[in-house]
Amino acid sequence: MSGNASAVVRRARRKRLAAALAGLAALVLAACGPRPTHVAERPTPRIDGAGLNVAMEALTARAAPGVLGAAILDLRTGESWSHNGDHPFPMAGLASLPIVAAALAERDAGRLDLAQPVEIADTDLSPPPSPIARAWPGRRLYSVGELLAAAAAGDSTATDVVMKRIGGPGAVGGWLQSRRLDGIRVDRYTRQVGCEMSGLASFRADWAAEPAFAAALAAVPEPRRRAAQIEYLRERQDTATPRGVLALLGQLDGGELLEPDSARRLLTLMSRPAAGPERLRHGFPPGTRIAHAVGTARADLGVEPAANEAGIVVLPDGRRYAVAVLLAGSPLDPRARDALFVDVGKAMARRLG
Repeated sequence: MSGNASAVVRRARRKRLAAALAGLAALVLAACGPRPTHVAERPTPRIDGAGLNVAMEALTARAAPGVLGAAILDLRTGESWSHNGDHPFPMAGLASLPIVAAALAERDAGRLDLAQPVEIADTDLSPPPSPIARAWPGRRLYSVGELLAAAAAGDSTATDVVMKRIGGPGAVGGWLQSRRLDGIRVDRYTRQVGCEMSGLASFRADWAAEPAFAAALAAVPEPRRRAAQIEYLRERQDTATPRGVLALLGQLDGGELLEPDSARRLLTLMSRPAAGPERLRHGFPPGTRIAHAVGTARADLGVEPAANEAGIVVLPDGRRYAVAVLLAGSPLDPRARDALFVDVGKAMARRLG
């Protein structure tokens, strides 16, 4: 193909992607409910970064001795702000976002058929939360598409099976590098991370039920659990920076990450209630919609190693922002942690003009 012909193809592809994703706000809103009748056409106000810096001082103090990271990106102008934006945070279940995206990229390349059936074996089961593991062996057969939906909803078994299907953590890592998403790392299967962070050597199929897994963890001596937890919080494997997460979301919104149909599929999955609690949305004005991914690591010894939420927020007037809030090593109880996320959302909303 000549250089001119290649340029024409590239331009046509960009136009097709732009046309499919220009209505991203409508897509997210349609997945969550009716679209507002009025969409903002006025110039987008600048983010009040100085005001956010002041607000984050108090919020960071509430999270201590945990580490709090937050970032926001105006998807129209490209303006961004971050706090601890380049700090690597353990992803926990948030890893499902890049994994599902990588799988959809394989679909775009013609190497993954979403209709293909996959049989779940006992060696495929992963630690809770996993409805698929709970249903096994009563149900063993799922389509790849069903596994993608379950992974996006936080099912650890589905996440691992999908990742294995496309070549494992190395393949996901390679895809992230190809997209220049250096702020996100996927290094291990969920079953590995879920055990190693608590001092367990490896996962066993008979631990698939929550009571059995909790009992296995409780049998690990406390000093060993504490040391494993400290290592989990210190290591760089399976981590993401707030800026790195925004880069992925920005590429998704801009039509660079996936083909249009796959982008729509991913955003629809992120917009479903099963995707996780919408803590951040409750900090924004009524009528705000969100397509998001969440991830929380199991609390142990008075510490929640990881609690994360990231996604695309659409304000009632149509403005779109990518947001990410990541929390590591927090001693907060679930209610206080959720309140912290809501208040981070409020701090962002108040400083968007």
